[in-house]
Amino acid sequence: MKAVIPFVLLALVALSGCSFGIVNLPNEQHDNSDPAKMETWLASPAFQLEAVNENNEKVITTAFGEKEHLAVIPGSILAGVNAKMMWLFWGEADQLVGKKVKFMAVSQTGERMEFGGAYEDSLSGENWGAPASILAYPNFPSSGLWKIEVTVDDKPFGEVVLEVKEEA
Repeated sequence: MKAVIPFVLLALVALSGCSFGIVNLPNEQHDNSDPAKMETWLASPAFQLEAVNENNEKVITTAFGEKEHLAVIPGSILAGVNAKMMWLFWGEADQLVGKKVKFMAVSQTGERMEFGGAYEDSLSGENWGAPASILAYPNFPSSGLWKIEVTVDDKPFGEVVLEVKEEA
């Protein structure tokens, strides 16, 4: 039995250097360091929202995101220009209104930026049928797809992927 132990240890040491068919590619071919480069993104789906204005007229707008969870009504989204965005949050109003919100945006090329609300960083009340909302004016430095991760009171709430276009 004592003669078997050194043989097993020697075999383990010898086998630890083998790759068993696993190929490690150089970083430029297989980069795990940035998740933005590892997945294919699609812009978040668009959907229609309806509301009634102060003149009792029905108004329709287009929002992007997940209906009845997290959505954004954007104005024009151009690189290098402040984009007016109304963010809408669904859930229990008492668990949303007044809570601190943060937006972390990452482009598909790995650029990162953080932004908050236009006037404050806390959610205000109802807008477009959502119990909570906030207005923001982010300025995306480059065109392409941007994933915006949203937290409420430092807890992940959701994400929206938007296309930022080049300024004409």
